[in-house]
Formats: sequence, C-alpha cells, structure tokens
Amino acid sequence: MLAQFLYVAAQTGIFSFFINYLVENVSGMTDSRAKNLLGVGGFGLFMFGRFCGSFVVGLMKPQKALTIYASVCFVLSLLAMAGLGMVGVVALFGTFFFMSIMFPTIFALGIRGLGEHTKLASSLIVMSIVGGAIAPPVMGWIADHYSMKVGFAIPMVCFIFIAIYGLIWKKLENKGRRCRRLRRTDRHPADALKNGEMVGQATLCPPRRSMRERPTRRKLKGT
Repeated sequence: MLAQFLYVAAQTGIFSFFINYLVENVSGMTDSRAKNLLGVGGFGLFMFGRFCGSFVVGLMKPQKALTIYASVCFVLSLLAMAGLGMVGVVALFGTFFFMSIMFPTIFALGIRGLGEHTKLASSLIVMSIVGGAIAPPVMGWIADHYSMKVGFAIPMVCFIFIAIYGLIWKKLENKGRRCRRLRRTDRHPADALKNGEMVGQATLCPPRRSMRERPTRRKLKGT
C-alpha cells in the first residue's frame, strides 16, 4: 500500500510539472511546445514502456523488475534535478518509460497469496492513489521557494522506497505467509494438526480426544 502511494505520488508529480520543467530549463521552450512533447513523447514512451515491460516481467521475477526499474528512475530523477539542459530533459522523458510497469506490478505483488483477504487488500491499494493529491502541492511549494528542478527530489525519494520494496518483497511475503498460517491454526487447531500446518510445539502435541472418543476400559466382574 505504501509503495503504491509513493508511486502514484511520483508519477503525478512528474506528469504535473513536466511542462514547467521544460520551460524553466530549456531556452526558447514555450508552454505549447512543451505540452505537445508531453502528449506525444511522454505518454508515447509510457505506452511503449508498458508493452516492453510485459515482456520484461515475463523474463524475470516481477519484484526484481520493479527494483531495477525504480532504481533507473531514481538515477534519471537525479539527472533531472542536476538541470543539465537537454540531458535533464532526456532523463525526464526516460522516467515515463520506466514508470510504466510500476502500478500493475506493485498491485499484483501486494495482493499475491492473500486468499480471502484479497478483496480488502486490493481496495486499500486502490485507495492509496491519494498520494497523487499530496505530491504536486509539495513539489509546487519547493518550486516556488527554490526551483522546479529541486522539486523533483520528491519523485526521486519515492523511487528509492519503491526499489527497497522490490528488494524486500520476498521477505515480506514469507512473513505474511507465516502470520496467516498461525492465524489458521489458532482458529482450527485440530484440522491444522491433521494437515500438518501448525508450527512450533503445537505439532508435537496431538489433539485432545473428546470424552466420546476416549476408549473406555471395562472391568471384568469375577464370578
């Protein structure tokens, strides 16, 4: 949920201030020309990156692809912050390509293996798009007090945490699986022992038999 919040914050911030960045850092750039570059170049790269990303995710584990893409976006955001003229502009265009797979990948990783909790988890992840309403005002404040290129520190920080999420996702999944297993055994201890799902000391203790199931010993009366 936090990873999706940060991704939407970074994406919305870049989309919102792309035109401002070009006008501020490229001499002779107008709002109209920057708008056309955003529509054709930026969103064109985003669409192309989504198609390419589907192929990449098929070749490697999704969490690994997420880590690589987020790391590249971090470097590109850093170049955009440096304000190196056209180098920064090209770097900013590159973020459109590498951001393209993040939303569906984070969503799929977030609900994987949750079973009956999938609906609740998916609704919470969708609600996390509120990050897109928080990042732009912060970036605008930074741009007013410093410069537009400094404002891109916000997406850069977001991409750092997304890359970390991809790195530790497997550990988070294993921890969540253990927690769900323990919850199941707490609810149905006898069934869990039969299926071999309980861990720790519980697996060593057989379930108690009820009074009806316990064998009764009959004493033989002497004649």
